[in-house]
Amino acid sequence: FGWLDKQRGFIIGDGVFETGDSGNTWEEVIALRNVGIRKFQAPLIYLGYSNGFKGLIYKYIDTSYIPVELISFDGRVEGDKIVLEWITASEINNYGFEIEKSVKGGNWEKIGFVPGKGNSTEINDYNFTDQIILDGKLNYRLKQIDFNGTHSYSEVITIFVDDLPIQFNLAQNFPNPFNPLTTIKYEIPGQARNDNTLVTLIVYDILGRKIKELVNEKQQAGRYGVRFNASFLTSGVYIYQLITEEYMNTKKMILLK
Repeated sequence: FGWLDKQRGFIIGDGVFETGDSGNTWEEVIALRNVGIRKFQAPLIYLGYSNGFKGLIYKYIDTSYIPVELISFDGRVEGDKIVLEWITASEINNYGFEIEKSVKGGNWEKIGFVPGKGNSTEINDYNFTDQIILDGKLNYRLKQIDFNGTHSYSEVITIFVDDLPIQFNLAQNFPNPFNPLTTIKYEIPGQARNDNTLVTLIVYDILGRKIKELVNEKQQAGRYGVRFNASFLTSGVYIYQLITEEYMNTKKMILLK
């Protein structure tokens, strides 16, 4: 016996019976009669598994649910580019994402496409880079498309492309504590977007041993964000340091698994 949510559940025995109205009525799944289904488990509200005779595994998917669970969608200015990033927790029948942009409240325009993972119960990271042509207010949204052509839109995010930063800045990573992904943001000042500064961003352990070099390159003036995946590390306090010829700053972050 098992429930997917308050309305839908299964009784597993000599046959398989399914309810969609909190148990008021039950209907036998005829195709699964006499196949030995046992021990129903539902790790997600639209996804369930059970085993049967001779190694048979039964997989249940409710495609009426929204096929893609979007955890986050955000963007930032990096030099003369805008970097969009989004994360999904699970995907069903996901063909991919169209990226749409509206400039200063104008009409929406498709500017790119990123393929999806199809079916996945793992966390997936996506990104897309848009070239800055005009300053001002830029709106972005995702159009998620199924293989059958149906689609849904994400929330709209707004990015303001305005004056360049007037000073160096290293922000606190977010989220913090984190597990295992976090983002480190920083700002590079300059008079023009073609100014170049040698930037190094390094992660150390609490004893000062170098863990990973995230950035080591010349970058234009602007606002940047670097995603750090600490899945290979153990829980604890770590240090990240931003270094340029004119600036150095260090902050702590906490990995909590």
